[in-house]
Amino acid sequence: MFEIKRSELIGAYASSMGATSAEELIGGKIRDAHLKEKETYTREEIARLCGELMLDGGLIRILAQNFLVQLEYMAREEMEELVQERTRELTETNEELNRAKQHFQTLFSTMVDPVVIIDSEGVFVEATDNVEEVTGFAKEELLGRSFLETGIVTEESKAMIAENLAKRRAGVNVAPCEVEVLTKDGRQLPFEVNAAQITHIGQPADMLIFRDVTERKRLEQELQQAFDTLSASYEELSIPVIQVWDGVLALPIIGVLDSERINRLMETMLAKIVETQSRVVIIDVTGVRSVDTSVASHLISVTRAAKLLGAKCIITGIKPETAHTLVRLGVDMSGITTKRSMQEGLKYALQIAGAGGVNI
Repeated sequence: MFEIKRSELIGAYASSMGATSAEELIGGKIRDAHLKEKETYTREEIARLCGELMLDGGLIRILAQNFLVQLEYMAREEMEELVQERTRELTETNEELNRAKQHFQTLFSTMVDPVVIIDSEGVFVEATDNVEEVTGFAKEELLGRSFLETGIVTEESKAMIAENLAKRRAGVNVAPCEVEVLTKDGRQLPFEVNAAQITHIGQPADMLIFRDVTERKRLEQELQQAFDTLSASYEELSIPVIQVWDGVLALPIIGVLDSERINRLMETMLAKIVETQSRVVIIDVTGVRSVDTSVASHLISVTRAAKLLGAKCIITGIKPETAHTLVRLGVDMSGITTKRSMQEGLKYALQIAGAGGVNI
């Protein structure tokens, strides 16, 4: 704010009428102008004070007019300095903005992934050069057009991008999404899109970063195939049905027997009986952690199913404590052939197979 000291005004009169007289004159005029006693006054307050001084005639009036002229000159100089200072500030700000813009353009143009910027209406306003390399669409074909009107992504992907942008603008955190990019020559490529809200030329906008996930999808597919193969191998290993002799199958069971595993065991065993035309199946439970009423019931069901296909089941490897438990629980296994070990069971099975038949 432009201000004048009271002492400066008194000094203008003191050279002509003395310091004391000038002090008294200015003090009286301050009261006449209804101003407060203070050390500095604004330009408007000084103008009011000079107006009171100009009511007097002679030298006082002339001095007041001269002071007003001087005041106007000083105000003009201060205004010019202020304008120059503001001009310098604006120039520096513009230079800084230009440097920031050049820096942004440099970073933007060197992005490894294709990047586009769309305004609040969904119109393309910027695109990196590699967008054309990936899609075949020149920047001129995209800029100024809404992404909803272009064929750069599938219709389903357009809807997904539009929905995610709306959520992001509403303040909702949105995870990257997978979309299908359509190239100009008709290819369909998988991309992951990550978006960020930015300010572009002073206006809100969204920057979309497209990352090619073709290789990742290929690796995921290979991993899934490997997992499926491993799962199938595990299934085979968890229920190994081995043909140990012509017409004789061995089924060593290890681990825990539950309903699901028993069902798979039965399906695998019955299929193998039909495939090999086997007449004897040795089910070894040496490696089973525990055989209770439920497990025994499942084993009885397995032997009955095998019997329907003309095969006899021999259960081997029942531990002494397991036998005691089954007797205590009243499990009836009288109709099932049991042997102490796989070796005895195999010997018995070979005798049956060697006889050319089986008494089921």
